[in-house]
Amino acid sequence: MKKIFFASATICAFALMSCTENAKKEDGSVTIKETNTKFYKAMENGDSVTLKNWINADAVDHNGGQNGEDIVGGDKIVPMLTQLHKSFEPGLKMNIISQAVDGDYLYTLVEMKGTTIANPAMGLPPSTKMDTRNVDVVKLKDGKAQEHWAFMSMPDVMMMMKGQGGMPAADKVQMPEGDKMPMKDSVK
Repeated sequence: MKKIFFASATICAFALMSCTENAKKEDGSVTIKETNTKFYKAMENGDSVTLKNWINADAVDHNGGQNGEDIVGGDKIVPMLTQLHKSFEPGLKMNIISQAVDGDYLYTLVEMKGTTIANPAMGLPPSTKMDTRNVDVVKLKDGKAQEHWAFMSMPDVMMMMKGQGGMPAADKVQMPEGDKMPMKDSVK
């Protein structure tokens, strides 16, 4: 499951950076939302230069590590994001459904669609069709990503676990004798 979460977390990882205002600036520079869109496109295309420009050198990805550990440093986060691009067949798409800015925090609901290729970092078999939704939270510092957290829906987590062989199909679950109503005793 940690490998699964790693994959989805990195999809959205630091996808939201640069600038600190929500409206277009008078000097014509881009807004946070415009930068966010460019960042997701850079992840789709594996554009490490763009990714590096929008992540602070001392940034932390709180969901990026394969074993649940933080990934510290832009020099470690960028290769992780580039590897994500390499984990999919051509045509990986990351579509922003909604985004919001609150102070130094940027929130994005993003949809990821693609088909995996052989890649042990993802932990999913080749040709797995992905269609997931994630919420990314990015804390900004000096106009760049400083911290990142990612959240995924339980149905998407279960789908990914099943793809790794870690979650049996619902009709294959064996209930202990006498326990045909799971958790009935804990629901009042």
